[in-house]
Amino acid sequence: FLTFSVVFILTFIYTIFKEPIYNASATVSVTEKKTLGKLLTEVFVVSPGDPLLSRSRIIKSKPVAEAVVKELNLAGAQPTEAEIKRTSSEVQAFISTEIIPNTNLIRIDVVHRDPRKTAAIANAVAKAFIVEDLKEKNKQARSVREFVESRMGEIKERLKTSEVALMEFRRKESAAGIAVPLQNKLIELESKRAESLLTYTELHPDIIKLNEQIQGIKERLEKMSEKELEFARLTREFEMNEKAYRELEDRYREAQFAEAEEVSDVNIVDPASV
Repeated sequence: FLTFSVVFILTFIYTIFKEPIYNASATVSVTEKKTLGKLLTEVFVVSPGDPLLSRSRIIKSKPVAEAVVKELNLAGAQPTEAEIKRTSSEVQAFISTEIIPNTNLIRIDVVHRDPRKTAAIANAVAKAFIVEDLKEKNKQARSVREFVESRMGEIKERLKTSEVALMEFRRKESAAGIAVPLQNKLIELESKRAESLLTYTELHPDIIKLNEQIQGIKERLEKMSEKELEFARLTREFEMNEKAYRELEDRYREAQFAEAEEVSDVNIVDPASV
């Protein structure tokens, strides 16, 4: 009985004098725009990943914590860099996130011993996250733009070379160009066959029909002169380089637009309150 009484009294005293912990939450929505994700996939041939998971990491990142410390003067009026970093690490420990299932919402949770600071930190984190998210989006767009810019230089040289070769051939030789449409049709059928083989076997009627069409075109091309075949090859090479360059121009304009964008994909839908 004595042991129970001592434990009870100590627990009662601890409960009275224990400093309470407060919790505040702010909720943000993420509306992923297709432009940048599409660019990342098409240019780098990679998936941009789960946008909500990536955003959750940004919320708990050091740059966001440092922005919160500076905005709320949590490290004092004129702190040193060391004080900002130390306080930022403490703030990071206060922050947790939860992706609300089947939505585009992320809840930002903050725990602190001061109820007013708890809500203020949660809201400051949400605001700093919006700024940081926009920076990250512009940074990704800049990487795409720089990569596309370098590729445009390479393709432009290839386009110029193929154009000169075609013009030189036309100057020296006379070709009717009858092999050009056949070459294009052959490439189209071979591409269709490769795609169909992902679903069907060689014995499927569609594959057999494509094989017959491909063989028929090859036999017609074999009967044509070297002059016509060379003209078709040079024409095809020029057209492919021209198409590649035009596509890169489109990607470049899209990347420029995304890089210059000043509107974030994130909005605060439910700010924290005291």
